Parts: sequence; structure tokens; C-alpha cells
Amino acid sequence: MLAYRNRIKSLKIVIFLGMVLLFSGLWAQNSNLPWLQYQQAATFYKDRAPLTQITELLQQVQRTSKDSVLLGRSLLLAASAYERNLQYDKALLELKKFDLPGKNYLKTMQSEAWLRTGNIFLKQNKVGYAQKYFDKVIEANSNPFQKKEAIIGLAWISADENNWVTCDSLLSIVNPDTTSEIRDERVLILNTRKLIANEQYKEAIKLVEKSETESGLYYLAKANELAGNRIMAVSVYKKLHDMFPGTPEAQLALFQAAEVFMRAGDWLAARSEFKRLMQSGLQNADGIHFRLGWIYMNLNQLDEALGKWPPSRGN
Repeated sequence: MLAYRNRIKSLKIVIFLGMVLLFSGLWAQNSNLPWLQYQQAATFYKDRAPLTQITELLQQVQRTSKDSVLLGRSLLLAASAYERNLQYDKALLELKKFDLPGKNYLKTMQSEAWLRTGNIFLKQNKVGYAQKYFDKVIEANSNPFQKKEAIIGLAWISADENNWVTCDSLLSIVNPDTTSEIRDERVLILNTRKLIANEQYKEAIKLVEKSETESGLYYLAKANELAGNRIMAVSVYKKLHDMFPGTPEAQLALFQAAEVFMRAGDWLAARSEFKRLMQSGLQNADGIHFRLGWIYMNLNQLDEALGKWPPSRGN
């Protein structure tokens, strides 16, 4: 009888320990789930999966996790996904969550959020807001990389305002040895813009003649046009279109290629380029019709010009 009771007691202990292990395993699996969801969202982002697949996973992470590091990563990834899809307002909402009290995000993550916020505002041409956030990154004694990025952002604002003295001063902090090779593409572009502003077109061309980026090709084309190299400018604009197909910059490049001839008064070449644009399915049809009308007028082909200019609504 005693042996039987001992066996029952031992069996209960085994069952109890089994339940403890089972629930421990379930708890561990559940606690790891937000990290697994984040990793899946990161994979989706890398593979350029649909935006909703990425953001839905990250929203689940934000609802279930209390890990400040994981939450910070999920916010930054969500902001990147929205920004890549040009949904800037939603990206800003994700980044704004870093300023909520009581979350204890890492200092580097908060500075990264401010930096990205500044860059988005710069894309939206909200210069005052952009400058505010770049200043916050610098004042917070962020890490050297983040500080450099913020300084470049401020230099870009100064360039947009044609304040080259301030721009040079900021760039000297980023790249104090002006004789060294410039490796940062944005610094290269800023120096190119300065040369163009000072009408040093040949020097600007030399600086970006080997560039293969969207910005580099754009300013290479611009410098060639201002230097009077119209054919080369058009060639570079078309190269920009071919290298980055399907982007807004690509369509804009074709439009600018046509306008090179129009601004130069080469009406026959301009007419040919704008007609080709119409055939390519460019969305700005009204703008093209208006320009073709102006071109036909300068070619003294008045009937064709009137055909491109519809009568006003008041008539």
C-alpha cells in the first residue's frame, strides 16, 4: 500500500514537472514571437514585399512587446517602409513615437529618429522643421555618424538658400581636409552645386563626370546645358532615364531633355523631343501640348499652334 502511494506521488510530481516545462516552453515561444515577427518584417522589407505585409507585422510587434530595443527597431523599420512608398506623413507618425514619455528608447535610436524626421521634412521642402530636427541631433551629442548626417542636412539647406559661406563652413566640419578625395556623394553634389552657382561649369562637369547616381547625373546634365553642351546634356538626361526606369526622376529627365532644346531656341529639335515624349505616355500631357504650341508659334506654324492651345473657358 505504501509503495502504491509512493508511485502515485511520484507520478504526480512527474506530471507537475511536465506541465511546468510545457508552460515554460509556451511562454518562451510567446515571448520570442515579437522578435520573430520583426525578423519576418525585415525580410519582407529587404525583398520589397507589399507595404501592408511589412506594417501589419510591425504593428503586432508594437502591440505585444515591451522590449524598448525591439520597439525602437520596429518603429524605424516601419518609418523606412512608409518613406520608401512616399507615405511621408505616416513615416513621420512612426518617428514621432520616439518622443512619447516613459518608453526609455536608446539614445542612438532617438537621435536616428530625429535625423530621419529632418530628412523627410527636407524632402517635403519644410525647411524650418528640417533644420529644427537636424539641430536636435547635433545638440544631443549624438554619435559621430549621426552628427555628420545632420551637418550635411544643414549644409543642403544652406545650398538651397544659396548661402554658400555657411554651406562651406558646415562642410569643413565634415571634411576638414579639403585636399582629400571626397567620398560622400552628397558632399560631392553640394560642391558641384556651388560650382554651378558660381558659373564654373567646366569644373562642375569634371567633378561629377563619372557619377552614376540620380543626383550626380542630374547635375552633370545641368552643368553641360549651362556650359552650352546641349547634345551632351540631353544625352545625360536620357542616361538618367534609362538607368532609373519607372521612377518620377526618369520621366522628369525626359521632360528636361526636351526643354534643353526649347530653352536654347532650337525649335525643330525641341518639337521632335516633345513629340517623342507624347508617344512615351508621359502624364504631363497638358504641359507638353502647351510647349508644342509655343514651339509651333516660333516656327510660324500658327494653325498647328492653335491646335495645341484649347480655347479658354470664358469664350
